[in-house]
Amino acid sequence: MKRKKNIEWSNLSWNWYSGCLGPDKDGVHCPGCYAKNIAETRLRGRAGYPEDEPFRPTVHYDKLRLEGGWSHHPSRRKKPGIYFNVAMGDWLLAPGEVLKEAGRIMQDNPQHIFITLTKLYGDLWKIPSIFDDGFIPENVWVGVSICTRDHLWGLPKLLDIDCAVRFISMEPMMQDLSFIELDDIDWLIIGARTRQGSTPAFMPKMSWVMRLVEKARKQKISVFLKPNLHYETWYPSLHTSEPVEEMPFHLMSEKSVWHEEVVT
Repeated sequence: MKRKKNIEWSNLSWNWYSGCLGPDKDGVHCPGCYAKNIAETRLRGRAGYPEDEPFRPTVHYDKLRLEGGWSHHPSRRKKPGIYFNVAMGDWLLAPGEVLKEAGRIMQDNPQHIFITLTKLYGDLWKIPSIFDDGFIPENVWVGVSICTRDHLWGLPKLLDIDCAVRFISMEPMMQDLSFIELDDIDWLIIGARTRQGSTPAFMPKMSWVMRLVEKARKQKISVFLKPNLHYETWYPSLHTSEPVEEMPFHLMSEKSVWHEEVVT
């Protein structure tokens, strides 16, 4: 499998929404938030990002709607792809009617996988309701970002959601989280924190990562280690040049084009 650039587990980002109010919706953002850093530097006053407050929650209708002309719109692209659904903010902040519009597009394009990620654990209940039949389609993977022990309350909220793939993203993994239970989790992503502006990089301890990987292996959970861990220097089972970048395609039904692990 070729290693992709930027967000390694997807090959496209669908940023029909940007911005965040922080996990508590109080305007306090996560330290070292890469999306906030990009919005405030490269995208300030450009591409629909406000000049005065670039990370202010904003709907980008030119990306959401086909008539906006974005060349990689899910409805325009017929070749199967893996979309990160909103890499530049928290998608569950979007207004309800906008969420439904995005949900309809996901549902109408089963050839794509849409990977969703949130820290708004209390809003996970919204996800089934954005689909016309009230059920999350198998091509929509639901994940929560858990980086510290303070975030652990999001795990039971995730487990309440009925979907084909539930996953946890520990990027960055800021504390030892190897003690958590992984029952009914299908995919585990682990990464470091890269330097963002004045926020320094942080590398989780090798022992934290290895204990989690071993636990996931025993439970047959797919594991994706981000390249920023530089794990090729210490991962004991890495005997080939192939990266540890597993994805749970095996959980897709036989009607899905991804059942046989199509990699685009």
